[in-house]
Amino acid sequence: MNEIRTELHKISGYIPDLWIGGSDIHHNDTFYWQNGIAVRPYANWGTHQQQPNDPHYHDQDCIILHRTDNYTWYDEPCYRVYGFICEHPLPAVHTGTPHSQPCESHPGFQLLEHNLGCVEYVRIPIDLDTARNYCRIFDSHLVTIESEAKQRAIFRFMTSHNASATSWIGLVSTKPGTHSRHDWRWEAGVPYSYSNWDHIDPDADGNCIIIYTNGQWRDRACTEHHSFMCEKNQS
Repeated sequence: MNEIRTELHKISGYIPDLWIGGSDIHHNDTFYWQNGIAVRPYANWGTHQQQPNDPHYHDQDCIILHRTDNYTWYDEPCYRVYGFICEHPLPAVHTGTPHSQPCESHPGFQLLEHNLGCVEYVRIPIDLDTARNYCRIFDSHLVTIESEAKQRAIFRFMTSHNASATSWIGLVSTKPGTHSRHDWRWEAGVPYSYSNWDHIDPDADGNCIIIYTNGQWRDRACTEHHSFMCEKNQS
């Protein structure tokens, strides 16, 4: 933390409050990083207003570095607009004969079983447009599920990450307000043929799709906030 604070102080100009990757959205009063690791034992909470979980505001589920309090941690409502810091793991150092592993050139992305794609699961819930833009920053797209094998792999991937929330996938309506199971397209350009709809969906609740905790798909308003998964090609 001291290293991050030192680097922020080196930057000239105005530095806003900054989101970092911790929240207690899925585990009330217990904060976890996006990779599923508990925030404690290390923490750097600010002392002002009883951080974290100010008793006056019960929707403060995400963590910022607070600029005016020497970049200590404050919990804030996740819908507020702040700057943010991204982190990529350092590339692995290989010894012996060099060899390439799928997804190793994409820090943060993990290989699905049966080599079905490189996927990153982002736990913090946001609206679909913001999720889409996040994926694009890393030259990726919201995940495509074009087969039953991919569906099983995605569901097991979510389970392995203790995903207790619904997640956006890259399927969107071509006819807003449709009840049809045919008027949809994958953002990645893959033909839409396979589906895993919930028995009552799509029911015109929205033009964007989440994968539910049981693996089935439901249509939702694109402005809702859900976790999401990005996907990019192996290399």
